[in-house]
Amino acid sequence: MSFRVSLKWRPIGILVILLSVNYWSCYAQRPCNRDVNSADLAIKLPKEVCIPYGYKIFNVVDSVDLNNDDLKDVVVAWAKLPIEDGDTTFYSIYSQQKDSSFSLVRTYSNFQTLLSDKKKQFKS
Repeated sequence: MSFRVSLKWRPIGILVILLSVNYWSCYAQRPCNRDVNSADLAIKLPKEVCIPYGYKIFNVVDSVDLNNDDLKDVVVAWAKLPIEDGDTTFYSIYSQQKDSSFSLVRTYSNFQTLLSDKKKQFKS
């Protein structure tokens, strides 16, 4: 069983495909939040780094090689600022590629201890 489209419908099908491709190429681009806590961090930040809106980058470590490939990787720390007790902090690891671009490897959360206003004393 073969599927045939009459000649009068082919231009419409092609037009629908072109409009779909145009829509996805123009409007499906996610906006990029690169909001940093200081101007010094903006200099260290690779162009590929994007975080969700409402968050701010507060630390960038750009002098590490986490995967032993002799290329410098980048660790980006971000959170909602000011950080309050119980807030989540995120750490995104970006691996440098051979063409000097960076790609997101993974994002981790809550590596640091929670802030606390009161010191708890444990009795044994």
